[in-house]
Amino acid sequence: DAKKPGADYMVLLYWTPLTRCPIKVDILVSTDPKVEIPNSLGMDDTDELSGYPVAPLEFLLYHKLLGWQKRMESEYEYEREKAKTKDKNDILSLCSHLATNGLRPLDVAFGSSRYNGRLRLRSERFIREYGNEARHHLVLVGLPGY
Repeated sequence: DAKKPGADYMVLLYWTPLTRCPIKVDILVSTDPKVEIPNSLGMDDTDELSGYPVAPLEFLLYHKLLGWQKRMESEYEYEREKAKTKDKNDILSLCSHLATNGLRPLDVAFGSSRYNGRLRLRSERFIREYGNEARHHLVLVGLPGY
């Protein structure tokens, strides 16, 4: 379950076969447009985990970058600090995992031009914030190095 009271998501850990590292995934139960789930992302695109549909890992990178951006823009210092530490490390780790498994976020069928454009913009901002380390990880998954 989510740690925040009243949260509109649940938390599970996701393991890809033949790996040792779990990835935390949020199971979204909200229809809030701020979550930015592409209209073209359908049930056929999801994985199943403990009987729940979960977003594919390629979309998880988009969602992690969205959360990072929102925290970076927060009025609260603790949120900005979490973005700079935990979110940054989660994104870099997820990129390594995606690259190891040959997954590329811009190659997914549900990736509309709007979705891909937002992914590129958030990636560019992440690279501006963290430089070569971020560039290296995002290029590994097929995103431009700006």
